[in-house]
Amino acid sequence: MSSAIIANWYLSDFDTCIGDNVRPVYYGRYVDDIIMVFKNPKFDVIDPVGSFIKHYLDKALAESSEGAEYVINVDGNELPMQKDKLILQYFDKEHSRAGLEVSRKSLMNEAVRLNSCQMIISIMN
Repeated sequence: MSSAIIANWYLSDFDTCIGDNVRPVYYGRYVDDIIMVFKNPKFDVIDPVGSFIKHYLDKALAESSEGAEYVINVDGNELPMQKDKLILQYFDKEHSRAGLEVSRKSLMNEAVRLNSCQMIISIMN
């Protein structure tokens, strides 16, 4: 059986949890690569990723007991996700098109460096 089929089956409850509880403006997933888009979210500038996860993803994502990674929790199942594979990208409506292109290239380079980007969270203002 293909790992893509297993990942889709394993993460189907995660998809439901995101749709029922998180409700981003956009949610997309291809196997284990996830993108979510939020409009005007609340987060702490000192710890943007941690506070964002606590505020929006606490029902689906938790910090592991060692603190080295996050785990996707759905119905008692845990799927580890390395913290460096979670990218929080901020876009402001006042940014120029050139600025968005730089952000897009940076994001793509980061995805290549990590070999696969597990989760990208985009924030629109």
